[in-house]
Amino acid sequence: MKILTLILVFLCLHSVVSAQEVEVPFDSAGQITVVDKDMQAKYDLLPSYEPFQEAHLIMKPDSTFILEITREDSGKVTRYRFPKSAVEVGLLRELTSRRLGATSSHAKLDQSSRSKFLIWEALLSFFAYGPLITTSLVYNSNNVGLAAGLPFVIGGGGYLVSSLLTQNAEMNDGESSLALGGSFLGMAHGYALDVMLTNGRSGQAAGVLAAIGGITETVVGYTVAKNNKMSEGTADIIRYGGLFGMFDGGTLAYLFNSSPSPSFGSGLSLVGSAGGFAAGAMMAGNQPYTRGNASTVLTAGLYGPLVTLLLYSSVVATSFSNASAPQASGFAIASLVGNVGAIALAHSLMAGKRLSTGEGNIVILGTTAGALVGYGFGFIIVTGSNFSSASVWGFSLPVVLGVAAGFGLTVASIGKGSEERIKTHGDNSLEPTDAPNTRGWNIGVNPGSLAVALLPNSRPATSSSMANPVAPMVSLQYHW
Repeated sequence: MKILTLILVFLCLHSVVSAQEVEVPFDSAGQITVVDKDMQAKYDLLPSYEPFQEAHLIMKPDSTFILEITREDSGKVTRYRFPKSAVEVGLLRELTSRRLGATSSHAKLDQSSRSKFLIWEALLSFFAYGPLITTSLVYNSNNVGLAAGLPFVIGGGGYLVSSLLTQNAEMNDGESSLALGGSFLGMAHGYALDVMLTNGRSGQAAGVLAAIGGITETVVGYTVAKNNKMSEGTADIIRYGGLFGMFDGGTLAYLFNSSPSPSFGSGLSLVGSAGGFAAGAMMAGNQPYTRGNASTVLTAGLYGPLVTLLLYSSVVATSFSNASAPQASGFAIASLVGNVGAIALAHSLMAGKRLSTGEGNIVILGTTAGALVGYGFGFIIVTGSNFSSASVWGFSLPVVLGVAAGFGLTVASIGKGSEERIKTHGDNSLEPTDAPNTRGWNIGVNPGSLAVALLPNSRPATSSSMANPVAPMVSLQYHW
C-alpha cells in the first residue's frame, strides 16, 4: 500500500506543472525561433539596439506577447522586454516571412548546438551504444570478428544517422541539453528496467535495453524540448531532476527494507526518476532558470547528501554501540534530507537571479574548493588522534563548514548574476533597471567590511558605539 501511494504521489506531480512563458516563431512557417545579430544585420527585421546580440518572441500564459531583445556590451548582458499586441506580432511575422522568403529553410533554423550534440552522440555511439549492443549480441559467442568489428560499425553509424536526422532540423541549446540528458539517463533507465525484470540476474538483454533506453529518451527529450520551446536552463533543471529522482527513488527502498531486492530498488529508482522529471518541470515553471542557475542547483543537490551523511555518521560513531548498530534506513533518510533540502534551498536562492554559464561553473568550483579545504583541515586534525569520538567530529565538521562556506560565499559574491537587469518596458523606454524582488532567500557579502574588521583600528576609542560604524559583513534576507 505504501508503494502504491508513493507511485501515485509521483505521478500526480505531472498534472500540477505551472504554466510558463514559451517562445514562439517570428515567421508564419514556424521555422525562425531566434533572430541573431547576423540575421538582423542582413534583413533588418527589428529595431536595432546596438550592440544587438539576439531576439526572441515570447507568448505569456495570458496569450499576450513579449519581444525580448538581448544586448551584450563589454561582457555585460542586458535584456529588454517590449509588450507586443497580436496585430503587431502578425505584422512582424509577415515582414519576416517576406524578407526571408527567398532563403533556404536551412538558413532559418537555429542549429547553434548541433555540433555539440553530434560530438556527444558520436562519443556515446563509439564508447556506449556500440559496446553495449555488441556485448549482448556476442553473449556466449566465439565470433571474434563480430566482437571486434561491430562496435566500430555501430559507433560510426550512430554519428552518421544523427548527422543526417539533424541536418535540416532545429537544434538549439535547450533541445540539445534535454536530448543529451535523455541519452545518458535513458541508458541508466534501460539497465534499471532489466534489473527490475530479472531481479538482478542480468543477462544478454541488459546491454540492448540500455542502448534502446538511451536512444529512445534522446528522441523523447528532443521532442519535448522542441514542442515546449525550452531554454537551456529549463532543460538542464528538468534533466537534473530526473537524475536526482532516480537516486532518491533507489534510496527510498532502504526505508522499507534494510536489504531490498534488486527488483524493488530498481523499480523505485525508475518511479523516482519520473517524479524527478516532474519536479524539475515544476521548478522551471515556478521561476526562470538559466544554465548557471541550474548548475547551482546541481551543485547543491550533489553536496547536500555529503553534508547530512557526514553529520549522521558522526552522530552514529559517537552515540551507538556495536550492539545497537544503526539501521540502513537512518542513512537513507539522511541522504534524502540532504538532497531534497539542498535543492529546495538552492531553488529559493536562485529566485530573481540569472547566473551565466561561467558563474554557474564558479559556484561548482567554489563549493568543491571549500570541500577540499575542509578535507585538508579534517585530515590535519585527526592525524595521530586514533580516531576517537572527538576526532570523528574533528574530521566531519571542517568538511561540512568548508562546503557551506564555499557554496554560500560564492553564490553571495556573484549576486544576481550577469543577466540580472531584466525589466518589461514600453516601446519608448530603453533604460534597464533591476528586476523586482521575488520570493526567496538573498545572501549578501561585503568583503570590505571583512577587511576593515581585520585591519588595526587607528581611531581612538569612544564611548559611543556609533562613532565608528561598520557595515555588516554578511546579510541574509527573505522576500515574500
